[in-house]
Amino acid sequence: MMLFLLFIVIFSCPLAGYEHRGIFLSGSAYQLNGSTINSASLGTSFAGDTQISGSVTNVNSLPRIYHVDPWPVAWNSNQSLYYATAQLAVNGAASGDTIYLLTNTASAFTVDSKTNLNITSLPGSMKSVTGSSDLGNGLTIQNSLGINISALAVTGWSNGIYITNSQQVKLFGNNISTNKENGVHISSASCASNIFTANTILSNYWGLYIQNSSWNSISSNELSYNYIAGLYLQYTSNNSVFFNTASSNMYHAMQTTFSGSNAIFSNALIGYNGGNGLYDSISSNNNVFSNYITKCNLGARFYNSHYNKIWHNTSVSNSAGMQIQLSSYNNIYSNTILKNSYTFEISKTAKFNTVYANRLESGLYGIIITNSAHSNYILNNTIHSNGAYGLLAAESIGNVVAQNNFLGQNYALLLSNIPGNLYISNNHLSCLPNSGTAIYEADEITGHQIISNIFYTNYNQYFYRDPGGNINLANFELLNAAGDLLHDANTAFGNILEPPYRAVIASYRFNNNYNDDSGNNYHCTPSGSPAFTIDRFNSLNSAAGFQQGDSDYLSSSYTSQLPTDYSFAAWIKPANITAENPVLSKSPVSVVHGYLAEAYMRLETTGNVRFVTGSLDAWSWAYAESIVKLRTNNWYHIAATYSNACMRIYVNGRLEGISTNTYTRRYSTDPIRIAQYDDGGAAVDAYFDGNIDDVIFANYTLTYEEITNYYQSNLTFYAKNITTGLGYENLQVAIDCAQPGEEIRLVKGSYTRGSGISAETNAVSIFCKTNIIIRGGFENDFITRNNGNYSILNSGNQAGGRVMIITNCNSLTIDGFAFTGGEVDTSSANGGGCYMQNCSGCAFSNIIMSNNQAEQGGALFALLMYSNTISGIFASNNSAWNGGGIYLSASVSNTLDLIVTNNNSTAAGSGGGGGLI
Repeated sequence: MMLFLLFIVIFSCPLAGYEHRGIFLSGSAYQLNGSTINSASLGTSFAGDTQISGSVTNVNSLPRIYHVDPWPVAWNSNQSLYYATAQLAVNGAASGDTIYLLTNTASAFTVDSKTNLNITSLPGSMKSVTGSSDLGNGLTIQNSLGINISALAVTGWSNGIYITNSQQVKLFGNNISTNKENGVHISSASCASNIFTANTILSNYWGLYIQNSSWNSISSNELSYNYIAGLYLQYTSNNSVFFNTASSNMYHAMQTTFSGSNAIFSNALIGYNGGNGLYDSISSNNNVFSNYITKCNLGARFYNSHYNKIWHNTSVSNSAGMQIQLSSYNNIYSNTILKNSYTFEISKTAKFNTVYANRLESGLYGIIITNSAHSNYILNNTIHSNGAYGLLAAESIGNVVAQNNFLGQNYALLLSNIPGNLYISNNHLSCLPNSGTAIYEADEITGHQIISNIFYTNYNQYFYRDPGGNINLANFELLNAAGDLLHDANTAFGNILEPPYRAVIASYRFNNNYNDDSGNNYHCTPSGSPAFTIDRFNSLNSAAGFQQGDSDYLSSSYTSQLPTDYSFAAWIKPANITAENPVLSKSPVSVVHGYLAEAYMRLETTGNVRFVTGSLDAWSWAYAESIVKLRTNNWYHIAATYSNACMRIYVNGRLEGISTNTYTRRYSTDPIRIAQYDDGGAAVDAYFDGNIDDVIFANYTLTYEEITNYYQSNLTFYAKNITTGLGYENLQVAIDCAQPGEEIRLVKGSYTRGSGISAETNAVSIFCKTNIIIRGGFENDFITRNNGNYSILNSGNQAGGRVMIITNCNSLTIDGFAFTGGEVDTSSANGGGCYMQNCSGCAFSNIIMSNNQAEQGGALFALLMYSNTISGIFASNNSAWNGGGIYLSASVSNTLDLIVTNNNSTAAGSGGGGGLI
């Protein structure tokens, strides 16, 4: 007799229309007295219930053996029951149960009217649900709530997964590929609040198709090689789409139609032999930001789409960077669009769009305004090194082109077929020395042109008018900053060069007095107890200090109404932002609400800088607000300009926000106040808390060059944004101001809290950044970096203070630093040197981490990290309770190349991971 040691499991298994209770033995056939037996030789039925536990050494001792054929497909771990099909397992499941697929299956199944059900593969495996393309849906979820599907491969169906009339469904870590129509299709207005994350959705007709469904979260998925689109949003709203990679889809990486109020951010959209990155059509109020788009036919196209916010995106190496057609009232700002053949286009009656503070570089053409596009604002952009021309305006009317930098084009402005008005003002036109033409007028220009206040450098020819073109000279005006007519049909064209600084109405340097240094004698009178303090150069009695609790402020003797165009600028160092902090204001005390003041500039409790103008229209006001959020105890240069109902806000030399309005302006004869605005007695007046210096009030719109000069004058910079050329005294401020596609460099040396890095709890904080490069160890030229040079960030071993914290970032590069002195050893405090969470596609290299301590991960603690590269890291002499060197948790698909030595885990017993856990 042959003896076997068998583990006995009681299960419920359907077979041939019956449910048989019996004994399940693993294996495919068994031997009994030397004879091979199978299910047929054991009979087709089994009467009664037999329960056997423990081990069996003699098969003959079993009262009756029933061999299940086929083997079970699914197991309900909560009920300890096995099922022959996934469908039967689902049918028998109760709320809260988990069903494991044990084998691959070719049978579709439906989850209907279930709640809080988990369906997955056994740990460490991915079981497949495979069909053929004419078999409908592989997995259907309907009329259900809280269904979790993970670790399944669903392939070969018409729809891989179909979801309807269900909420709080979560698809996590599935492979959904090669389905005839959709990888995943969500349909019905009652589908909401579903989560799709970390799925691989490949080679379907549509990858992820969300229709008539709202409030869904789509994150960290791979959506690639699909025919029409990786992601398609149709008739949807309020979805969040982030951290996804959509590559090599035939027509669109992502497509939205009839959809609004969605947030689409921090995605990588990569084309394949053409196709579009993002195609947004007949949609509105979408927030599209921090996406990286490359190798597409059209990087981003907005067609018949309105009131969208499109910002901080990077579109590089596409045939066309960004296209706006039949669209209106979109705000398009702070995008980086470079190395595209056609950089940026506004056409097909697109109107009332505002395009500002974008970097448009290294294409064949810069901006094209054509095909009846009208009434668009092109403001404060940098248009650089586009081969043919910076801006082509053709077949368009009523557009405003102002305060842009056109650098390095053969033609800065090419004007052709302009039937209506065109306004060009305050632009800087520059080319390589002694080459190119600044303004080229071709033909059919019959509208009224107003070209004013142009700053030219390096052009061989400043102005060329085609002698054969049909150009109405009577409608051509060239004006200087004061509005003087410099050129018309009867005068010669000349070079207009505006000086970098112009006279202002009032200037306050606070060098031990509150006097106006402009010569206009609009001196200030102090109220409360403001005091002179150190300025940003550490000079004594050279800035004004204010405390909210003492109601400190200054009142200027300037009481006239604000001019038609005006500007404010100041250096500020906020000490507290828990309450609103007004910097400058002109508020009429006869009005009972401060926000109906003539104008003011203040720091919000969120850290954003806001510029507000009041209105005579009831309960109406307008404002522009910065993107960047200011921190306490750092110096910032802020500026606000007003011209033709267009408001702009700048921080550290960079345009951060813009707004236009049609309100009737409010005027007052109250004085300009510094550090306070008057609330008319109806509520508590607001006061600034911190230091203010170098205040300027001008009766014209400061140009980009002037604001940049005011910001950078006499400062010593340790950090530099080499993309924009702007320098910073503080690495934290440089990072806060950085936009996608930009690189920050830091000079070598040692930096401590409040000296080159933040004085806050975490010396350097990086939050929600995409495609930013941060490198250390450079010489003072920000170009040379020798081997072995680092920028040392020292947190000073202050309890509770990390060196660096990085959260919710995508495609971030950190290189060339040493982290030391981080100390967060209180309970549940992790990552003394560096704490990272929820990051993907990032690269961390050439970093030394030493003498840091924490509860977990003395040098580095990383949580929820996906597809990052952490290489060239040297961690030594760090300590923690667990993971003295490095602690990596709940993270997948990361590449590690580390040297971890002489670190210490203080956990009792073994398993603390002195070096790595």
